[in-house]
Amino acid sequence: LFEKKIKEASRINNLQTHTFTSLTPNQKITLNELKQSTEFIIMPSDKNLGPAIMNREEYIKQVLTEHLLTPSYLKMNTNLATAQISHTKKLLITTFQTFKHTLSRPELDFFTRSFKNQHRTPIFYGMPKVHKTPVQLRPVISCVNSFPSIFSTWLDFRMKELLHLIPSYIKNSSDLITELQNINLPENAKLFTADASSMYTNIDTTTGLEAFRQLFSRYTNLIPVDFPKDFFLTTLEIVMNNNIFTFGDTFWLQLQGTAMGTPAAPLYSIITYGYYENTHILNTYQDNLIYYKRYIDDIFGIWIDSPNTSWENFKITLNQFGR
Repeated sequence: LFEKKIKEASRINNLQTHTFTSLTPNQKITLNELKQSTEFIIMPSDKNLGPAIMNREEYIKQVLTEHLLTPSYLKMNTNLATAQISHTKKLLITTFQTFKHTLSRPELDFFTRSFKNQHRTPIFYGMPKVHKTPVQLRPVISCVNSFPSIFSTWLDFRMKELLHLIPSYIKNSSDLITELQNINLPENAKLFTADASSMYTNIDTTTGLEAFRQLFSRYTNLIPVDFPKDFFLTTLEIVMNNNIFTFGDTFWLQLQGTAMGTPAAPLYSIITYGYYENTHILNTYQDNLIYYKRYIDDIFGIWIDSPNTSWENFKITLNQFGR
C-alpha cells in the first residue's frame, strides 16, 4: 500500500529522476565525440591499468603486424569461413549425439539448453601493454556465446577432475603463501621464478591431445570410472583445431597452438605442461626441488644444488617442450 501511494504521488507531482554524474557538460560532450569518432579506438589496457586510446589505423596496423599476419593465423574468405563455422557446429553436434549416453543428466541439460541460445562468431581484439616500451598489444579472442564455447566450457568443467594428477598446480597466490609458511629452508636454498614465452601458441594440438591420452592411460585408477574419455578427447580436438574469429569485417583461422579465448584454454595448458612436468621434471630433479608450483605459465620454485645435478640442465629440461 505504501509503495502504491508513493507511485501515485510521483505521478501527481510529475517527479522525474535524474542520474547523478560528476562530469561537466564539456566532459560529457568530449566523451560522446570520442565514442562516435572513427579516427580513434578506446579499449581496456592489459593488467587492468585503465582505459587506453589509440589511433584506429595504427591499432589495426599493429594487430596485423604483431599477430594476424604471422604463421599462427590464416585469413579466410568470408564464404569459406562461414561454411567452416557451420561444419564445425555440425561436427560438434554429431559428436554430442554419438557420446551423449556417457553423460550425466545435468550435463545433457546443459548442452540441450545451450544449443537453443543465440550464438555469435568469436571476436579478436588487442589490449595495449601500456606498462611496456614500446607499447605492444596482448591478443585476446572473445568466445563468449559462440557455439564451440559450449563444448569448451564443458571441457573446462571436466578438466577440474584431473587437476589432482598435477602436483605442480597451485590455485592462487594465497595458497602459495600458505604453503611457503610451512617450509623450513636450508641456508643454501635458492628461490627462482620462470615465465613461459607464449605458452598458448607453443602447445600444438598434437602435443596436448597426447598428454591427455597418456594421462588417462597412466593414471587410470585415479580418474573417475565414468569419466567420458572418448567424448572428451574428440571434443578437445575439434575445439582446438577450429578457432575461427573475426577482426573487423575479416575472418581468420588460428593455425598453431592452444585455441585462444576458449574457456578450456587455461586448464588445458596447465594439465598439458603438467604431464610433461610429471614425466620429465619432478621425478628427474626431485632431490633438488624442495618446492615447485606453477599457475599456467608462471613457475615459483626452491632449488638445492647437488654435485650430480646441473642447474643448467634443469633449465634446458624446462624448455624442451612443445614447439
